[in-house]
Amino acid sequence: MQSLLAAPITYQGRPLGNLYLSDKEEVITFSGADAQFVESASEAAAVLINEKEFRIENQRVRQRLRHETEAIASVLDRLADGDLSVDIPQGSEDEDIARVWDRLQGTVDNLRKMVGQVREAAESTSASASQISASSDQMAASAEEQSAQAEEVAAAVEELNQTINENAKSVQRTAEAAETGGKEARRGGEVFDKTAEKMKEIAEVVDRAASTIERLGESSEEIGRVVDQIDEIADQTNLLALNAAIEASRAGEEGKGFAVVAEEVRELAEEADAATDEVAGIIEQVQSEAQEAVERVRQGTERVDEGLKLTDQAGDALEAIVDSIEEVEERAEEIAAASEEQSTTSEEIARSIQSISTAARESAAGVTQVSGSADELDALTERLRRGIQQFNLETEAGSGQTQPPGPTPQERAPSHGGNGHHATTAS
Repeated sequence: MQSLLAAPITYQGRPLGNLYLSDKEEVITFSGADAQFVESASEAAAVLINEKEFRIENQRVRQRLRHETEAIASVLDRLADGDLSVDIPQGSEDEDIARVWDRLQGTVDNLRKMVGQVREAAESTSASASQISASSDQMAASAEEQSAQAEEVAAAVEELNQTINENAKSVQRTAEAAETGGKEARRGGEVFDKTAEKMKEIAEVVDRAASTIERLGESSEEIGRVVDQIDEIADQTNLLALNAAIEASRAGEEGKGFAVVAEEVRELAEEADAATDEVAGIIEQVQSEAQEAVERVRQGTERVDEGLKLTDQAGDALEAIVDSIEEVEERAEEIAAASEEQSTTSEEIARSIQSISTAARESAAGVTQVSGSADELDALTERLRRGIQQFNLETEAGSGQTQPPGPTPQERAPSHGGNGHHATTAS
């Protein structure tokens, strides 16, 4: 029959097992030395077991840390290669390593978001740059076309301005001719007035002697010259009216009123011509009858009275001609002023169109610069897009996934025996 002595194995209050001493064959009570031996042996066994467990745990931790470090290095290598699709392991037995994985996960998420935004911005910028370049080219072409059209319009306005200036000069010449005709007509009116006075003087002295008849003949010759002048003036007035009608027809719609006035002037000139012819015939008749005897003085007086009446009529007609010519002068001055105003306006239009053409050319140059800048921006965006393409943002499902290493199982240490005794431990 064996005796059994047992003692618990504890380390810092943590139970590790029990130590049994059973080498006694006879039933004899263990001595105090045996109990002290068992107690010392249990303390030594506790130290040895704890040391072995510490070495096992330390090895396991070191192995786990090595696996964790290798996993972190693998993830960092893939990130360095631009692979943002790497999956970050979730959690770890070590709190510090777990925090590293969490921070790394946040960093990768931010990188994915940032690179994705940069990629989208690059694509959008590239599309916008292409659109800006195309729009700039179209705007440049339109500006060039507008500049060419503006130059064509400026040339047309310049040609129109020259035509207006020529018309203004023609109207000015017509006005000068009308003014000259008016002066001649007024001078003719004065001549008619003088002729009327002379005719009255002839009527007063016709009852006088034969000398009066001689003076009458001389006066008749003078009247003939005046009538010739009047006839010449009427011819010139008729020619002036014809020229005015021609100029009015050239003026188009604006010259219709002027043409009517010119026609009236021509008709009045023809009437004046007819009247002067009639006056000339009467004067010739007076001259032939003046050579007759004094006995026909009364008849001559009557003829003189008739001549006075015709002279008054001719004076009235000539006065009407003068009024018409004055109206022609006024209309010619109005046309000249309008032509000058049109010329000034057309010059302002030409300057404005020239400014538009210059602005269009400057706009085309600016748009061309914008197009060049857009092309440069497109090239830079393409370089950025190629650089962004080096990053892989798609998450790999089921492949390339880095998992945290699991703990390495370790075997427990074998039982320890006492010195000179058969000792066993049980946990």
